[in-house]
Amino acid sequence: MAAALALLLTGMLLGVMLTAVIVLPHLATRYLAPATAGPFVREIQPVFQRAAAAAALVAGVLAIGQLAGVLLVLVGATLLLQVLWLGPAIERYGRRGLAGERSAMATAIHLHRANLAIGLFQFLTGLIAFALILREMG
Repeated sequence: MAAALALLLTGMLLGVMLTAVIVLPHLATRYLAPATAGPFVREIQPVFQRAAAAAALVAGVLAIGQLAGVLLVLVGATLLLQVLWLGPAIERYGRRGLAGERSAMATAIHLHRANLAIGLFQFLTGLIAFALILREMG
């Protein structure tokens, strides 16, 4: 039962991650005015990250004692770091960059690229955990 719930939560985690990265920005830029699309995505992104972090942590606890559990807790912890530290830092440096501070904009760009790389790592790690739980279920 715990493995089935961990599998379900991991699948939801992967779905939320794909929706937040691919579907949501596309829909926002397609159907919202440019002046509101960016702020909307920046406002809703942390909500998706918190949901993904919760799903990853709960699935990790359910799969405790397995490699998949460790991987999912790692994904959840890095998602929380993104929500609590990296996202606000990108926003802060981006605003300073838009105000004309060149070095701040460069920092925002570097942090954003790091955020994307971490997100790819999280997704691939979640996919591996999903496969491990599925294999464990038989």
